[in-house]
Amino acid sequence: MVLLLLLLSCAPTNLAVPLRDGLLSVSATSLSFGAVGWSRGEERSLRLQNDGFGTLTVNLSLSGPGFSADRAGLTLGAGESQTITLRFSPESVAPSVGALSLVEPDNTLEVSLRGETALDGDGDGANASAWGGPDCDDLDPAVFPGAAEVWYDDQDQDCDGGSDFDQDGDGVERQPEGRDCDDTDPDVLPDAEEIWYDDVDQNCDGGSDYDQDRDGHDIEPWGLDCIDTDDDVFPGRAEIWYDGIDQDCSGGSDFDQDGDGAELPPEGRDCDDDDPTRAPGLPELPDDGVDQDCDGEIDEAA
Repeated sequence: MVLLLLLLSCAPTNLAVPLRDGLLSVSATSLSFGAVGWSRGEERSLRLQNDGFGTLTVNLSLSGPGFSADRAGLTLGAGESQTITLRFSPESVAPSVGALSLVEPDNTLEVSLRGETALDGDGDGANASAWGGPDCDDLDPAVFPGAAEVWYDDQDQDCDGGSDFDQDGDGVERQPEGRDCDDTDPDVLPDAEEIWYDDVDQNCDGGSDYDQDRDGHDIEPWGLDCIDTDDDVFPGRAEIWYDGIDQDCSGGSDFDQDGDGAELPPEGRDCDDDDPTRAPGLPELPDDGVDQDCDGEIDEAA
């Protein structure tokens, strides 16, 4: 009896426990990514552990729409652990169900995967346009239909699809992006009909609103131009005499070239409109052979 007990106590204790080169374990057998907005994506970490005493090679295989991993396989030494990253990006409105297969030489483990689609990813109350909603940017809660537009920041806050540089909606962008000189007035834009003398540049040509004929001179009383519809009439212009037009805007008679106050016939009785010393009413000088007073008689004073 004693001999039998002694033989049993000397028998190897590990013969009933098979040893294994590699033994894979994972930190979770299922992963849920929750509700994820369009184009956002959500990530989860999964830790893999080699509980055996030999090197373990693991291949990763994914199924299900929208799921991806940061690698396709890895090698684990004895007792070593590594973390992989799994990502879910929605591809449709329907929930996504999939699996991650971890294939090692002697075994295959599966981790179930599930992801939901958030139709309103940024939580602003409007569904993303990718899912048929009106939100043109489902990553920004400040962007949705009805939001206050912030002009000229190159962002369409109210999702109306219009240019961010056309505040008045007249179809022309403001300067310098376009040629609109007043982007708060839809009646002001290039090629609009100009309304003269109202101090508004309706057609955005940059010219004075008081120089309709564009001769470089404003009309009275803002300037000295006496006719603002004729670019041949302005102060300093060479006068064309006897055509009934005051080209130089001097205000004088167009039939009194010498400026003596008397007009040339038939408008007046000036007998010489090149000589200011000859005009009706001037004193006649004797013995000079000139009719100063234009009465038709010469030197009658003598």
